[in-house]
Amino acid sequence: MSTVKAAYKDLVESFKPGEIDKALFTSFNFSSNFFERNVLPMLIDTELSDGAELDVLQINDALREIAVTVICDRSTNPKPKGNLRYGLFPVGLIHGFFHPKLVMLSGILLDGNYGIKLMVGSCNITLSGWGINREVVGITDMGTQQSKALQPLLAWLITQADKMFSGTEGKEEGDIRECLSKWHKNLEEIGFLSKDSPELYVRLPSDKNNRYFIDEVFAQKQFEHSHIVSPFWSEYETSQALIKKIGAKNVRLTPSINNKGEWSFPEKFKNEAKEKKEQFNFSLFKQRDRYTHAKSIYAWNAAGQAVLVSGSANFTQAAMGSLTQGNIEAVLKYSFKHDDIWKKQFLEEKIESINWTEQVDSDEHAPEIMPFDMLAIYDWKGHVLKVRLDCSKDIFKRINSVRFNKSPLDWTLENVVYVANVKTKLRGPCPPLEISYQKDPVTPISFTVLVSQLNAEDDELGYLPKPELSKIIDQLRKLGPESNSGFNLVNAALNEGESLDGEKEPEVEYDFFSIFQAIYKLKESYLEGGNKGKSPFDEHAPYSLALIYRALMLDYEETKSVAKGNMDVYFIRYYIFLSELLSCCKQLNHLDTTGDSASIITAMEADIAAVNQQFLTLIASSPVLSQFLPNSEEQPLIAETMASWFTEQLNGQPS
Repeated sequence: MSTVKAAYKDLVESFKPGEIDKALFTSFNFSSNFFERNVLPMLIDTELSDGAELDVLQINDALREIAVTVICDRSTNPKPKGNLRYGLFPVGLIHGFFHPKLVMLSGILLDGNYGIKLMVGSCNITLSGWGINREVVGITDMGTQQSKALQPLLAWLITQADKMFSGTEGKEEGDIRECLSKWHKNLEEIGFLSKDSPELYVRLPSDKNNRYFIDEVFAQKQFEHSHIVSPFWSEYETSQALIKKIGAKNVRLTPSINNKGEWSFPEKFKNEAKEKKEQFNFSLFKQRDRYTHAKSIYAWNAAGQAVLVSGSANFTQAAMGSLTQGNIEAVLKYSFKHDDIWKKQFLEEKIESINWTEQVDSDEHAPEIMPFDMLAIYDWKGHVLKVRLDCSKDIFKRINSVRFNKSPLDWTLENVVYVANVKTKLRGPCPPLEISYQKDPVTPISFTVLVSQLNAEDDELGYLPKPELSKIIDQLRKLGPESNSGFNLVNAALNEGESLDGEKEPEVEYDFFSIFQAIYKLKESYLEGGNKGKSPFDEHAPYSLALIYRALMLDYEETKSVAKGNMDVYFIRYYIFLSELLSCCKQLNHLDTTGDSASIITAMEADIAAVNQQFLTLIASSPVLSQFLPNSEEQPLIAETMASWFTEQLNGQPS
């Protein structure tokens, strides 16, 4: 049984191994769990199979070299993504759905040239779409025709992303704006016609365009015969209007059949088809092993000219009708000579013998379109959730509640937009907003809005476990003269078993010598040892100063949060470690090739300045100092002198 996943494997294998640099996925429904276990890993290794134990650290490390972005429809209430490295961006329309099913990859192709490949289909990124249903997909090179068709969609997505992150400072998870901009730039640079490739058509609604999408696809050419495969249909009058656009006098229809053997079709359309047997007949696939979710139109004329249109568009007004409103869709159109290959896939069925069931929805078991625009961002650096709600006063009154982490949000009206800001420090994955909306007096509806994340560290997003300081110190102390990047501190020295809630009993060490020994060996490794010539400020490098600094700050914050006794000794240890690490950064500053040293040094200096007074107070209150200086007025001055001497010793300066 051939599946979409098999086609995707062929798509990935058209590139040289390890040479894909970008991937863009679009879907209506999106299952993050299925995507992360079955689709995303295949970008790294196409042999990774269902149910395999995935090395998350290894995959995330490889995904640093591939910019992966997923766009889906927000009204389907997508679940939050897991702990793999990619960007997820739900979008919405006022009078329709985001419905295209695309996979676009770029990189070095097998022939050694840089190129872009595109897969267009009917399949959502779900288990059903990629592994169970009968779907249709087409793969094409990206030439000028395809790139021009896609550019307006990319521009629209960039506008949506700019709207989400306007007024924010920092880096969003997945670098969504940067990735979309790179895709748009790549498409603009394509200047060759892809020979023998299908044409791409993208439906992007606009109130300034009252043409029908079916007219654009068929270029208003007339075909006497057509065969339409679709799981969802508009009612008879609308469908007949679309059929007339094609010009078909003889129309074969293939709806979906449910697991009870019932044909799902609009009641009135069925009755009209019975009355007009000279125009309509029905057929089904010869292989009845799967539910048909494919969407295709095969049309031909007496001269033997034929076209096949396939992709995301159902045979509905929202997909094929007026462009003033409706869905965003994407289809491929193939042109060729008519033959019997298509016909041989089907069996004709007499209308009288069909077991019918009424079609419940006209489009994709359509969810309720979200009647408001809600944008939510959590800033990990500032520990604040910011939510913007754009809607009318009437819609706002119908919102029963909006909850984050089970707590209701309070709203204020600012320039016709409702705003909620919540100061909260997360200790685990960022939850979505849960919304209760009253459609009418008896119909409550639930919506889920995913929260975009800003300024998060890799361990906060779950890409890496939180670094454990004691393990890092132990590994640094074991460094030998020839130790090099063959030992990966990121993988080997992180505490993979520690939970993300920070609830652990602190293991306070009083062995200050271990700190000096660890930092000394770190410096030697980069100055004369196995890591000579590498940048110690690269956050992904072995023995990264950025990682050690983060581990120290996490250890300090978590120890403060759970400490049950006196923190004085631990605080002195923290101050010594931070001062020694700052001195190390300054001594290795000339090795920086990333441009990150300045920001790291500035942050450390700010941290030391913030706790310097507390360190002076501890020295001044020392019982030993009090024993030799009975005059308490002299203690602060002596404490400052001792602190100055201490800093000089850490920095290797003569006193």
